[in-house]
Amino acid sequence: MFRLSVVEGRQRGRHEDLKRFPFVIGKNPDAQLQLRDPGVWEDHLVVELLAKGGPTARRLGEGVVSVNSEPVDSTKLRNGDLISLGAAVLRFSAVPAPRKALMVQNAAAWFLVGAIALMELALLVFLLNT
Repeated sequence: MFRLSVVEGRQRGRHEDLKRFPFVIGKNPDAQLQLRDPGVWEDHLVVELLAKGGPTARRLGEGVVSVNSEPVDSTKLRNGDLISLGAAVLRFSAVPAPRKALMVQNAAAWFLVGAIALMELALLVFLLNT
């Protein structure tokens, strides 16, 4: 899973997980990440997940996009990249997928281990008394 974190701009501190692609960023109310900062266009940037090459940022329209202070039209994104769109700066990061809670499975396994141990103990007592 991937995440965009706003590190500079009006929405500083906001985190957005990229769950569906393409992921559009801009002032447009239909954008998955809507930014109202100066210099951000209606549809400014799209993050796509390509079969070969992984996550890629592509500039839309005439807006200026920089990744790690380098102007780009399209570039592969890497963990920790800083993406500048107008007055907003976003950090792209890879986040580990959430782990399922295994409490029920662990409890069931320990219950079975305990039951087997008790059965072995009962069998041992039975065999010693005969």
